[in-house]
Amino acid sequence: MRRAMVILVVAGLAGAAAGCGGEDVARSVDPVAQAADKTVAAGGARLDGEGEFRAGGLTMPVTVDGAVDFDDRRSHMSMDVPPNAVLRPVEAAEAGFPFEFILDGGETVFFATAQMRQQLPPGKHWAKVDLGDLDEDTGLAFQQLNRYDESNPAEWLRLLRTSGGAERVGVERVSGARTTRYRATIDPRRFPDTLPEDEREKARETLERVARIDPTVLDPMPVDVWIDDDGLIRRERVTINEVYEGVRTRGYLTVDFVEFGDDVTVEEPDDDETVDVTEQVAQQLDSP
Repeated sequence: MRRAMVILVVAGLAGAAAGCGGEDVARSVDPVAQAADKTVAAGGARLDGEGEFRAGGLTMPVTVDGAVDFDDRRSHMSMDVPPNAVLRPVEAAEAGFPFEFILDGGETVFFATAQMRQQLPPGKHWAKVDLGDLDEDTGLAFQQLNRYDESNPAEWLRLLRTSGGAERVGVERVSGARTTRYRATIDPRRFPDTLPEDEREKARETLERVARIDPTVLDPMPVDVWIDDDGLIRRERVTINEVYEGVRTRGYLTVDFVEFGDDVTVEEPDDDETVDVTEQVAQQLDSP
């Protein structure tokens, strides 16, 4: 369940800062915000990436792959440990890998690990959280936060609004393309201020409730982004340095956008493949 909360929080924070605040705010992070908009207009993209996490004396390399359908506001991402990693399978499973999730607009989150799938009833492959039902159960605003296109990884960049701008780092090549690299530090605690005034109080309340479960989701987050000469996002990298339950985790996650086009689609799981865990997530949020 904690893994589900991490996905909900990431989705909510990214989405909420993505779609609000008006044009004046968007201009404050040009050209990064403009690149996010142009990437969305491409229709979709394949995702390819890698990362590394270090905690408790264990180094965990990961691979990323998936797709994002900007038009239908859906994304599908899988994270796994590469086969050549010097890790026992039990260590990867205990860390929650392989891990897979689908975000369907501002409505639904689907997620699964291989270990979790072994415990699901026959024929079930996904846990499901209905954000509308979650809001009803908790009195919070996850659907409100997620309606701003959190299924769209390009929109993660809009969280740069909370940093007050991005710094140009230099020019680099990504997959053969010339790109300009930008860097900023995102402060999720500031994102309610980017919302319309009548939505800020509920957004702050939602963040405070989530922070009771995992305060690290509100930690400042360094982000780098690479934009090509056509104004498209080619790469994003998040740097991780946090302490949770006394254990420090350091690392990074890099995602490349490749194969842009309208033919990229993401399908959500059929109802008969899912188990609804919305009530269990709501109980976690309500616990002291």
